[in-house]
Amino acid sequence: MKITLFFIFLFYSIYLSGQTWERTITSFSDVYPSELLETYDKGFILGAGIGIGNLIKIGWIIKMDMNGNIMWDKKIGNGSNLFYLNGIDNSNDGGLIFTGTTDTLNHDQWDPYVVKMNSCGEVEWCRIFQTDQKTEFGTKIRSLPDNSYAMLVYDWKKDMSQGTFLYHLSQDGELIWEQEYFVQDTVIRTEYPRSLELTSENDFLITGYCYYPDSGQVTPWWLRPMIILADSSGEAVIELYWGYSLHFGGEAFQTVSCDNGFYTCVSDYPYPPDTGFKPAIIKTSVTGIPVFFHDIIENTKWGKASTLDKISDSTFFAGIWYSYSDVVGSLSVAKVDTNGNLLKEKVIKQTEFIPRDAIVTSDQKYLITALDYQGNDLVTRLWKLNMDMEYDSIYTQPHNYDSLCDHAIPSETLFFPCDVIVSTQENELKAERAKMVVYPNPGHEEVHVKLPEIIQLQTSTTNFNIRTRLHKWYEDLTFQIADFSGKVILNRSVRPDEKEILIQVSGFNTGLYCFILRYKGNIVGIEKVLIY
Repeated sequence: MKITLFFIFLFYSIYLSGQTWERTITSFSDVYPSELLETYDKGFILGAGIGIGNLIKIGWIIKMDMNGNIMWDKKIGNGSNLFYLNGIDNSNDGGLIFTGTTDTLNHDQWDPYVVKMNSCGEVEWCRIFQTDQKTEFGTKIRSLPDNSYAMLVYDWKKDMSQGTFLYHLSQDGELIWEQEYFVQDTVIRTEYPRSLELTSENDFLITGYCYYPDSGQVTPWWLRPMIILADSSGEAVIELYWGYSLHFGGEAFQTVSCDNGFYTCVSDYPYPPDTGFKPAIIKTSVTGIPVFFHDIIENTKWGKASTLDKISDSTFFAGIWYSYSDVVGSLSVAKVDTNGNLLKEKVIKQTEFIPRDAIVTSDQKYLITALDYQGNDLVTRLWKLNMDMEYDSIYTQPHNYDSLCDHAIPSETLFFPCDVIVSTQENELKAERAKMVVYPNPGHEEVHVKLPEIIQLQTSTTNFNIRTRLHKWYEDLTFQIADFSGKVILNRSVRPDEKEILIQVSGFNTGLYCFILRYKGNIVGIEKVLIY
């Protein structure tokens, strides 16, 4: 891939005050944090964005050592187009995979993108998933054990509601399947998926919020935590708008999977006549039943718990923010037990911004980031604590970073072409691509069977109707011809790479036949054909 470099003069500063482990990231414009990673060499990656005007137009990947010193950085986009970075993860080969939203194809209808970098920070490939009908956002991305990727996407539909999608991408960024959630639910409104995590069983755990009325009502819609658990094929196991039967409203951010259930950090929103928004923890059973909610800090006027990390089997660190008035509040790290009780608190800063992300490192340190003001500018700050919730010390021993790269990694601004995958089309177009086409019909002597480009499966469980679209498949299809009585007179396998097959029908009796295509036993195509 040919890479064009545009160098923009950007500034960043590092600030260490006394015993406070604090870092400040600044630029020529506002800097917004997105996600934190620990890398294979024990350094850190901060995924961020640089605002230009009222949009976050430049994606920013910043590599830091264990002390928070910036080693190199990559700016994604030249600022003339939107290239917002929203989610980032380590790839299994020591590189990076990241996603976000771009308007490079259409200034009015934005599209999700995915970029893969190698261990030297060089772009290996870029994919844009295009649709001309709606705006879609790449939210989070995770590397999977087989070197493929899962990407969380949401979109604005024609009626201005939002949908939640999970894409499974190949090692090269090609779309394998896509799943949409809450497909049959006509009551849910404004789904917003925020986080995507893998469980120990390699299931997908999605957290966000939606609007849903109380049980037995159709209005009004209350803000609810939204939790989705999907198996490794993307099929929903749990689809939950938390609290609709408990008179509970809230905004969810991140979920941690434990052996006895799922714990989610939320903002507890009040039902009238109650007042006050509180940072809270909710628990969900492994079968998707709400267990409890508990406010971490009580009697607050404003408050949110926006990050959650497991410290032990019985404790979590929650990144929280709260205020007892309309002025600035406290950004804190709260140590809580599995009942949501506050065990210890470390107030980090008085600010009006919530924690954006946090991680627990391999050497049991805690790194947390948030947006903040520095004068009139918006900057990104990071703080690092130990497990006693004291600020970490500075490391003085030499350490080898970026050992998988055979040369020094430069800081640079990248603007590069992306391959376009037209995958997120409107339903009627997807339906056309999912059809098996038989011609000529009526047929004589021989007929052609054009196989579908997409396999669309409709399955049902006890609780859900599930729609799966496969853009790639790796098992043979089964093609059958049945006569009018239902007797199967032809049965053959169809390889995944076959696009069209030729069927000799000269020996068939004149009559009406059913041409059937199956995938794993499920009918994915059926056509009536007249043979004469």
